[in-house]
Amino acid sequence: MKHFLYLIIIFVLTRTMVANADSHSFQTLSSGDMTVQYVLADSAYAKVALATLSRAFEEITFDLQITESETLSVLIVPSRSEFSKYIHGKLPRWTGAFAIPRYKKMVVKSPRWDREKNDFRANLIHELTHLLVHESVGNKPIPRWIDEGLAIFYSREQRWEMSTALSKAMATHSLIPLSDIDYVLKFHQIKAELAYQESYSAVRYLLAT
Repeated sequence: MKHFLYLIIIFVLTRTMVANADSHSFQTLSSGDMTVQYVLADSAYAKVALATLSRAFEEITFDLQITESETLSVLIVPSRSEFSKYIHGKLPRWTGAFAIPRYKKMVVKSPRWDREKNDFRANLIHELTHLLVHESVGNKPIPRWIDEGLAIFYSREQRWEMSTALSKAMATHSLIPLSDIDYVLKFHQIKAELAYQESYSAVRYLLAT
């Protein structure tokens, strides 16, 4: 039943992406295994996205021993209202970007309207990691903490290096069991940030040892 519901959500999200894309005059920029869709105002960001993803793609595919990959699609959403349409009722409001591994797609916010503190390059690599990790295991289910931990590791998101959420949770005995992180999309934002911090900490520990 859970698998069936997941497929329904993915189908709705994908149809929404196509419908919203059709309502704009989107441009396409391609190189190798990457295709970026964007509006004219985001031309510079599309070039940044393609260059960023191409470099990260080489590193991650080497580490995961992926020798061949299908074309990956990136959609840079041009406005806050449009992004809300993509996630409305399907993903939490705190969602910054998301990937749909089954369809090799990612959706990211345009830096033109996204919060300044959000790192566009890091978000791109984070979602790319999700796509490639799932591709490496044949799109089979994997623990969410491994998925998120690897995405943070490769994207080198500095905020997780500086976060004090983990130490506070340890002091208050409020750590989240790693198995519960599978349900991170149902968490409120503060709890979700702790889940991401734990995921990164666990993966970093495994890689270090």
